Amino acid sequence: MTFNDIQNEILFRSRAHGINWGGAPQNAATDFLAPYALAAFINEGYNEFLSFTKDTPIATLLLTTPSVANANNLALNPLPPTALGATNPSIMKVMRAYYTQAGSAMRRTRLISSIRFDFVTGGFVRRLGNYSSYPRFASQFLGERTLEFYPGFGVANDTISLWCIPDPQSSPAAVTAAQGGVLAAAADVPLIPPQFHGALVEYVLMKVFDPVNRQAGYDRAEKRWQQYLEEAAFFGSTFTEGDPEQGVLDNYISDDELGLIYDIP
Repeated sequence: MTFNDIQNEILFRSRAHGINWGGAPQNAATDFLAPYALAAFINEGYNEFLSFTKDTPIATLLLTTPSVANANNLALNPLPPTALGATNPSIMKVMRAYYTQAGSAMRRTRLISSIRFDFVTGGFVRRLGNYSSYPRFASQFLGERTLEFYPGFGVANDTISLWCIPDPQSSPAAVTAAQGGVLAAAADVPLIPPQFHGALVEYVLMKVFDPVNRQAGYDRAEKRWQQYLEEAAFFGSTFTEGDPEQGVLDNYISDDELGLIYDIP
């Protein structure tokens, strides 16, 4: 559904003023469901949906930004602009990280936990002044909105590529919905699969029915919202990552990397 479709369905389901099927809603600033409030509620639900499904992702983007020489970390709120200067969104969670040296093939940088990052960097001591042509490890340390690398970037203008879940509500206004920004334009479509677009309708209906004491309507919307979340989590866990039981051992992995997988410091 487009942003217009979502708004019109909410107005229809809540019996509010301004329904205009096939076009822009005609609700006014003085209506109970004013345009500003309606857009804010929809995007609030959108962010909450992405947050709930972040561990079984169903809406990821591949974003790129150039490296900065002698740096150990990368801001995620928002991610720095692309090499061509395009604005990047903010990132809720990084799922995969890759590094491409100029003239070379893309190589994966292993994402590890905060505890393991502490271990491989000697409690951060070894990372100070340690730069290389290829960062081997990265961590969204302690859940912060930065991505820490070890070793750091030795040169500028290599390409850092991140498969990630965007954070629309924290993203700059210049970022479009297709690139991870909020739903704002009439034809904007959520990044989540179409079968889950209705979740945003149910979220807003919960917000609408609660203050006007329409308990039955609130209960129905809340139940449907929870069903959407559960179905999306199941969809993400069984579709996007394949069969989790079929682990593959990489025979070319180095000894120290193999230790990071199987040894707990």
